[in-house]
Amino acid sequence: MSVKLYCDATKGKGRPPASTDICWTKPLLVGILILLSACRSRHAEVEPSIEFSRLPQAGQGSPEKFDTIEGRVTGARTGQRIVLFARSGVWWVQPTASEPFTAIQPDFKWKNVTHPGNAYAALLVNPGYRPPPILNVLPKKGGLVVAVPVQLPPLRLQKDFRSY
Repeated sequence: MSVKLYCDATKGKGRPPASTDICWTKPLLVGILILLSACRSRHAEVEPSIEFSRLPQAGQGSPEKFDTIEGRVTGARTGQRIVLFARSGVWWVQPTASEPFTAIQPDFKWKNVTHPGNAYAALLVNPGYRPPPILNVLPKKGGLVVAVPVQLPPLRLQKDFRSY
């Protein structure tokens, strides 16, 4: 209403308003801001989740062997990262205790290397989370831990050719 009054106040004075665009620009900007905030709130409602797209074969833990592990995260927020674990008896942070974090790319994909294990876990964590190098049990969702999926790797098929 106040914008219309401003626009009407310049009529009939024998000169054009200082800005003829002001009458429609403010409502347009307000509309765009409302739409953007609605889009943002829907994004915030997405439950964070992690999925694996590539896992190493199951294997005995070895400090010398590495293989690629990768996936995608949904619902991640700025500053959150992935912490990978491989289980070989206990859960070992991956790829190393000195490099425990995996960055989330702008397309929400993540990729790193891991030592072999018989199961893999990827934690989505908030800033401030400090993973221990070894765990007997993975942390549960809550606090600085946002999501905790665990994936069993594909098993190696071994065929016994002695019977042929």
